[in-house]
Amino acid sequence: FVSLALFYHKKRSGDMMAWKVLKRLVWISKLLLPAISLTISRTFSCKTYDAGADTNPLRVLAVDQSVDCDSDSYKLMLFYAIVMVVLFPVGVPLIWLIKLRALREHLQTTAKVYTERETTRGDRPVTKAIVDMEDPVLSVSPL
Repeated sequence: FVSLALFYHKKRSGDMMAWKVLKRLVWISKLLLPAISLTISRTFSCKTYDAGADTNPLRVLAVDQSVDCDSDSYKLMLFYAIVMVVLFPVGVPLIWLIKLRALREHLQTTAKVYTERETTRGDRPVTKAIVDMEDPVLSVSPL
């Protein structure tokens, strides 16, 4: 949230570094999202053990078997995990989709800068190409 606030502050002040902040923010969220999603999803996995003929089966959390899945503390943890599923694995990509769609027009006009690239391979001659970022399908055309 701090990075998102920094992006909007830089964007409002007209700083061109705002897009670098946005790029880093998306990269960090793509890096952390799988680990966070895995941790949250482990809350839903309980194992059942037979406790004997006279008692009910024992249900414990698969990751931490000291947590009883029938206890009130687990129910609170389960509620928290459901809220976090909505916020992280579903919410973060949805927010990025909405925000990037809103910025689509601006990103396309900003990326209309043509880039000239030179490549060499061994004894082959230098090849120059213009990359048109505005085209929906990335097109590379030789000079």
